[in-house]
Amino acid sequence: MTARRGSGPTMHDVGKLAQVSAMTVSRVLKNDPGVSEATRERVFAAVDRLGYRRNQTARSLRLGGSGMIGLLVTNLANPFYSRLALGVQEVATEYGFRMLLSNSGEEADREPELIDGLVDHQVEGLIVV
Repeated sequence: MTARRGSGPTMHDVGKLAQVSAMTVSRVLKNDPGVSEATRERVFAAVDRLGYRRNQTARSLRLGGSGMIGLLVTNLANPFYSRLALGVQEVATEYGFRMLLSNSGEEADREPELIDGLVDHQVEGLIVV
């Protein structure tokens, strides 16, 4: 079984291979306790065989948020800012967020453009240092 040309496999493709519905695939991927172990194994085997990866963009549209926060620093080469970025990423991950990082290279006139870029990615929060 192969996915449609030009795109990766979908939940429907995984479900077809595992002989379950796309909704069941979704429940397995969300670790729903109501799914039997046998079904879970079939779905994960299909995921592995097809190389399925969750479409985070589609997921964020359904959930109403990007799940991302933006961080803009002035110089990532500075150990303070690199440690700050690691700390922000760690805390963001704990709360289920991903982090987009921008570096202005100590060019203040680039900051508005970089902020606009982060906002264009629909970040749910923005940290500007």
